Amino acid sequence: MNANVILTLSIGFAVLGFLLLCICLFSPINKKVKLLLVIFTSAAYFISFDALKMTQGWATADSIPPKFVLLAAVIEEPVKDKTKGEIFVWLQELVDNKPQGEPRAFRFPYEKGLHSLFEDGMKKTRNGNSQIGSLEPLRGPKSNNWLRSGGDEPPKVKLGDLPAPQLPEK
Repeated sequence: MNANVILTLSIGFAVLGFLLLCICLFSPINKKVKLLLVIFTSAAYFISFDALKMTQGWATADSIPPKFVLLAAVIEEPVKDKTKGEIFVWLQELVDNKPQGEPRAFRFPYEKGLHSLFEDGMKKTRNGNSQIGSLEPLRGPKSNNWLRSGGDEPPKVKLGDLPAPQLPEK
């Protein structure tokens, strides 16, 4: 999202806040209604800020697509007593073995297994072997999130080389 859009949204929120101030100061509305308006508007600021994060390219902790192409990975290793470490990946979803939609950034908590998996995947990508990834089910072939025992358990990701395209016979 570019700076003009952010500036426009900021001005729009400021205008809404000013209108709320005018309503609260100059209208004969009940004090309880004014208090509810202030609380509602304040909550709307936080909700909209959280929603704007999704449009600004910030990495999400949402579940990754079941099948994807690995485009990039950045690994921040944990630093003792400072950070826990994170793994950021940029993926594009595959539907019917074709890239679908725009690439999306995802965030994982640091784990050595994921570190080595994505590091090897990026080495292969730099060598010209694009990587296709998929999620392995955690429990059985049709695992559901609500059946898992610790909700923050990282997904089991599997990476492999993109198959060579098959050319038609002459």
